[in-house]
Amino acid sequence: MNHKIIAGSVLTSALLLSALSHTTQAHAFEKSINHTVYNIEQEMDSVINGPEQLPHESLADAAAIGESRAIHNLTFTLTKVKAAQEEDASLPDDIVTVYYTVKNTSAAPYYAGQSATIYYQGKTADAYALSSDKSAMIQPGDTAEVSQSFRLNPEIKQFDVEVGPLFDINGHKALYKASEH
Repeated sequence: MNHKIIAGSVLTSALLLSALSHTTQAHAFEKSINHTVYNIEQEMDSVINGPEQLPHESLADAAAIGESRAIHNLTFTLTKVKAAQEEDASLPDDIVTVYYTVKNTSAAPYYAGQSATIYYQGKTADAYALSSDKSAMIQPGDTAEVSQSFRLNPEIKQFDVEVGPLFDINGHKALYKASEH
């Protein structure tokens, strides 16, 4: 089945719900569905055309670990990247954990976590969920540290880490150069 038909069906359902009930919740649901439809289309394009191989931002603009990047009403700072074995020796040696802070300067709560990507040698590292990975609901004006783990061959010493909002239609992300985990 064509991914645009699936996405269109989801959008039609949301619009029908909105037309039947003119509540704030219905409009918020419609907006959420629009973001979901966009994400479905992007995922399907990735399946059909192959995964995106390059980060969104130019490597020339990549930040160093510890530098902050503002995206909309959020400020992201990659604080460290380290081998998960440093925390738990029983883990395989190909697991790395990315730690970053998110400051919420908006007027609404923001859910942070699981929005990082690691790029290496033109490829994307697979996420690897650990119970120690952290996500957070960040209230306006607050900052939280979040973390996400990935499988990455320990022989790879140079890679890039991308972090940003979970859902951003324009794909705004902050790119960081990382090395030696």
